[in-house]
Amino acid sequence: MATPRYSMARQPIADGGQTRLVIAGEIDLAAHDTLLAEILQVVNGSATDLVVDLGAVTFVDSGGIGVLVKGFHSASEAGCGYRVVNPQGIVRQVLEITGVFTILSDGAQSQRDRSAAG
Repeated sequence: MATPRYSMARQPIADGGQTRLVIAGEIDLAAHDTLLAEILQVVNGSATDLVVDLGAVTFVDSGGIGVLVKGFHSASEAGCGYRVVNPQGIVRQVLEITGVFTILSDGAQSQRDRSAAG
């Protein structure tokens, strides 16, 4: 079995149920299932907001983009806020070219934020 070329660390943010998921390395086929499971566990758990930090990601394939988009939709359905932050270099370019950068970086509002706005 090949060694994964990615790592993930979940970091709870002290302010009100927010969680930061920091990803490093390559988001390729080897990472898809694990990343999606981690995202779904956070958005369907007690977190009110999930920030997915791509600052240390060096590569993302089309399946990885699909995972990030599925995370966005799952968070929206669960009433959990969701934002992708810090994509760098080629990762940002790929997100922009595929047309998902704006929706992922603007993110989904949490149920709490929707209630406060309305």
